[in-house]
Amino acid sequence: MLALVAIAARNRIGEIAFTGIITALIAVAAWAAYVNIEKYGWSGDSAAWAQAAGSIIAIAGASWIARGEARQARRLRRRQGEEAAWAVRFTLAQA
Repeated sequence: MLALVAIAARNRIGEIAFTGIITALIAVAAWAAYVNIEKYGWSGDSAAWAQAAGSIIAIAGASWIARGEARQARRLRRRQGEEAAWAVRFTLAQA
């Protein structure tokens, strides 16, 4: 039971760290865009920083989705392995 709690806590720490890092990256890009807009108006640099913030958000979303899909695939493989083991145990019990 304690091992399950430790695993769950480790998963949450990773999610919190990921969210914090992405938030910091987006904040830096948004701040740079804001500073450029204040100094120079809507220039090419401002648009590039705004696009960088959007790209960071898109990459973060894609990696979050991929992480969820990897978890689902692991669960499916585990379930299939358990079903195969159950079938072997059943066959041996019937023999």
